[in-house]
Amino acid sequence: MRTLSRTDPTTLYEHLPQGAECTVRETADGGATSSQIVDVATGDSLGDATTGYRFTVGAPGLQTTDQAQPALQVQNTFLLTSVPVTKKIDSAATDATGRPLDYGPFLATLVCTLDGEPVTAAEDATQTLAVGTTTTWTELPVGAVCRVEETRTAGASGTQIVVASAPEAPVDATFSDLPALVEAGADNKVTIVNRYDIAKVVVSKSVIGTGAAKARSKVFTVHVECVLTDDTRPAPGAVVWSKDYRIGGPKRLTASIGTLAAGARCVITETATGNATSTRIFIGSTSTSGPSATFAAVAGVNPLEVTVENTFTVVPPKKDPGGTGGEDPRAGGRGPGGRLARTGASVLLWLQAASLLAAGGFVLVMAARRRRED
Repeated sequence: MRTLSRTDPTTLYEHLPQGAECTVRETADGGATSSQIVDVATGDSLGDATTGYRFTVGAPGLQTTDQAQPALQVQNTFLLTSVPVTKKIDSAATDATGRPLDYGPFLATLVCTLDGEPVTAAEDATQTLAVGTTTTWTELPVGAVCRVEETRTAGASGTQIVVASAPEAPVDATFSDLPALVEAGADNKVTIVNRYDIAKVVVSKSVIGTGAAKARSKVFTVHVECVLTDDTRPAPGAVVWSKDYRIGGPKRLTASIGTLAAGARCVITETATGNATSTRIFIGSTSTSGPSATFAAVAGVNPLEVTVENTFTVVPPKKDPGGTGGEDPRAGGRGPGGRLARTGASVLLWLQAASLLAAGGFVLVMAARRRRED
């Protein structure tokens, strides 16, 4: 048994006895699609190399010298095929206008072997993938065994790989070992799907305090702005949500956000508090004092509950500096118990004194005049 290779493709068998029955057979074809033995002189096929070609050494009649035998060639045929990879995403994430968020680019690597030896495609092993497009590795030998791996997922929550030859058994991982490649490239097709989760948020209004009854008729405005930082939007990230919402009022308006990208960091701000005495914002059960608070957009079935709470306090009227309180309407302008209020009594006494002085002056003048007349 002798080994032939690409670098050492020939061998010579010598000193075979005349009349010997010989068989040439290829015992390892290196993963070839097919192999045959060919007569070099005529180019005729002599049979399948894996089955073998049988011949008798020598020539007709008695020979006294060595006789060259017809040269034989083992031809291995390697059919080539391709591996197409299609990129998809599974996401309901949008911005505040309803436009779907972009993700990517992505990277995938294809590594193959044939008969235990590495083989490569005409293209680089690592290729860039874009959503909605197909990237193809070509000139791979039929029968090769390959592994495809997504080496950059752009921050996906999960990855699934679907192979055309086994669509009923998707692999929930970033890599998958493919069945031996077949000649029809479409049957080698791979689809890589990345999942991106969404978060839900509900914002409501709460009004408390002694002035809450009047304040409940007010409608308040809050602004929500969220920044997402990921492989697609590296630090400092990009704004993926920015919108004003009206909450509260007679209809108890609430704001619902249902397609926010999970992982975003958000700020909610009440832009006008309606002259509230104080404001608190509850993120779940955690409260923050003031008209602004931050929260993380976390994926989940149930929405994150955010409550903006305003306290309205009615300020009571200031008391009389004299400390006597208000008037008793039954006392005709008098204070409690029917007594004149201190301020009112003082004014009345001054008026009475002024009247007496004026009257006294009149009496004195008249008396003087009478004395002169006498």
